[in-house]
Amino acid sequence: MAARRLGRLGMFANAALGQDPEGDDRQGMINLAALYGVGPHLQLGVDARVRFDVFSSDGRRSARGEPGLDLAAGPTAAVPVGPVALVAQLGYSAFRLGGRTEGGLLALGGLARAF
Repeated sequence: MAARRLGRLGMFANAALGQDPEGDDRQGMINLAALYGVGPHLQLGVDARVRFDVFSSDGRRSARGEPGLDLAAGPTAAVPVGPVALVAQLGYSAFRLGGRTEGGLLALGGLARAF
């Protein structure tokens, strides 16, 4: 993970690689985000995440319906309310299963808290 703050702008990057115990199923993930502090109670920005298959040879992967790629990206907002933050994202989501790629509108909302 890497992060950098330039005044009110925060930039974040994260990369991960995971593998199952048998060593035949691997997955990578990359997250990129930038948030700008509009005021003391609002951050606006853009957030993107992509997860992808990394040369997996597990034949059961497709039988389980696991996508070879999935993507979520779009503008995001966060508003702190006491010890939690309300978060929302509206954007694009896509996944590839087998040789077919599907995509559409993404709408997320939730609560966040750091411990």
